Formats: sequence, C-alpha cells, structure tokens
Amino acid sequence: GDFLIDDAATPEALRCTGATLAISGFCDIVARFNPTAVGARAATLKFDYTYSGGSGTGLITITGTGIAAEFTPSAGAINFGLQPILAGPKNESLTITNTGDHPLNMTGFTIEGADAAEFELDYSDVNTCDDGPIAPAAACTLPLTFDPSTSGAKSATLRVDHNDPTTSTPGQSTITLSGTGASALLTYSPGSVEFEPA
Repeated sequence: GDFLIDDAATPEALRCTGATLAISGFCDIVARFNPTAVGARAATLKFDYTYSGGSGTGLITITGTGIAAEFTPSAGAINFGLQPILAGPKNESLTITNTGDHPLNMTGFTIEGADAAEFELDYSDVNTCDDGPIAPAAACTLPLTFDPSTSGAKSATLRVDHNDPTTSTPGQSTITLSGTGASALLTYSPGSVEFEPA
C-alpha cells in the first residue's frame, strides 16, 4: 500500500505496539508514505486498546499526495523529410517539458534500430537536456540530425531513460525518427550535339 507503520524507526521503549501506558504516558507511531500512484492518497490507521473499563478501537485518517516527474515531448515522432546524400546533416530538435510536480531526471539517450547510424544526437549544438534535472513546468531542447548514407526511407527510435513512472513503460519513452535519403540526379540536354563541318 501507500502507507506503512515502521516500528523499527521507533526506539523500543517508545513503541505503541504492545505498550502499557501509565496515566499521561505516551508512545510513538511512525507512519511512512511511499505512494504507488500520482494524486491524493488516503488510508486509515486502526488500533485496538484496552483500559480498566473495557476496550476500544481508535481510527486515524492518514493522507498524502503522490507527485512525480512527467516526461512530455513536443512530438511522438520526427520526420526529417527528404535529405540529399552527401549534402550534410539536416537538423531538427525535440523539446521535452516536465509537466509533473517533481524534477525530471533523464539518464540516457539512445538511438536504436536498423538505420540508427543515419541519425545522431547533435552534441555540437545546445543540448540543454544534459544540464541536469528539469524543474516542474520547465523544458529542455534535444538537437537531432539526419545524414543519410544511402537513398531510400530510413527509420530509427530514440529511447530516453528517465524517472517518470507514469509513462506506458515506466521510466522510459521512445520517439520515432524517420527520413528519406535522396540521390542526386544529373540531367542534361540535348542528348547529343552535332557540329557543322569545319
């Protein structure tokens, strides 16, 4: 659950479990909150007690709010379009916003897939996603390039590892990368030239 009683955190002499209290005596209960989901969480602490006149049950409501970083990319896919071979890389960028209530830590960026070599993270440009945790409501920019070595459709996947537990695969998000390598086509006209006799 979201809450637990941690007797080990309380000195044995002060634990309520099994304690006999003198008049005006007291004991300690340590409750810990480890939310399993984002949002308001609640539980009831129930304890039974006896006294000289009988017995009873006490109820205490415990509440807390689970918060988390939330990885929100500006797009789920980036299409670089047509790019001529040997023309150099084409640049695009991905903006990542933390829409949660806790700092977003991104611990890894990996390009995977059969055409992964055609795409790169452009570390020569400003990569603010490597600067450290992204505060709630803040954003960073991840620059990417596409530099096809052969003609035809290319695709790969950018995998980002992070601390957002709310994504479909907790702690991981993927962005589809695609583009098409275009060959240069040389044309000339006319197809033949005939010179007059000289």
